[in-house]
Amino acid sequence: MSAAVALSVHSNEAEHADAAIKLQNRLSQRMEPSELLDRNILKSLETAPAIQAAQTELERERLRQTLDSKLAARPEPLEAASLINSTEDAADLHSRDATMASTGITLDQKLASRPDKETLVERNILKDSHLAPALQAAEEELKKQRMEDKLNHMIEHRPPVHDLVEHNIIKDGGLAPALQHAHDDLKKHMLEDKLNHKLENRPEVSDLVQQHIMHDRSVAPSLQSTQDSLKKAIIEDKLTEKLEHRPTQAELKKKHVL
Repeated sequence: MSAAVALSVHSNEAEHADAAIKLQNRLSQRMEPSELLDRNILKSLETAPAIQAAQTELERERLRQTLDSKLAARPEPLEAASLINSTEDAADLHSRDATMASTGITLDQKLASRPDKETLVERNILKDSHLAPALQAAEEELKKQRMEDKLNHMIEHRPPVHDLVEHNIIKDGGLAPALQHAHDDLKKHMLEDKLNHKLENRPEVSDLVQQHIMHDRSVAPSLQSTQDSLKKAIIEDKLTEKLEHRPTQAELKKKHVL
């Protein structure tokens, strides 16, 4: 019996020791009073707990009465809707004013950076005309009609194709493109041969000078006109002398010339 009692006492002491250790651990981890006040767990250190409970209940009652009075004074659904709409209208008006102000600033910037009239005319955006805008379309239509008439006239009076080919204005359309180059080379050779033939058979310079086709290159250009005048004067003198010494009609009859 004594052994059982001793075992029970020992077990109780061990449990008490464990409980004391746990309690000590919890006491070491508990928060300070100031921290409890900051977290609104502890109301006040200067007021008794019973009074704190009464103060809390009083505060709740005040909040309840305030809420009831506000609920009783709230507007009806239609009035609330009108208030909401007026608030939204005011917000829309403010937003619209802000948008218009931003648009005005953007418009001023674009007007300040727009090109002048000369630049628009160079880019063919604005017509260079002194007529009213209502008449510019008619002016453009008249210009188009004149251009069409001029083009039709040129088409009607255009030369035949063979003349253009002969004058080497256009290529001969009867030849394949691969043969046109050879055809052009052949024409060049023919022209060169013709030119060489003319150069070989050209008259001498002395003959051309004698026939008065070209001037004598041995004479300076400044004296050529004087030389020509002198030659003319000599020829005129010879012609005058021949006319003075020509026989009369009676002499010619005697000689049976007439």
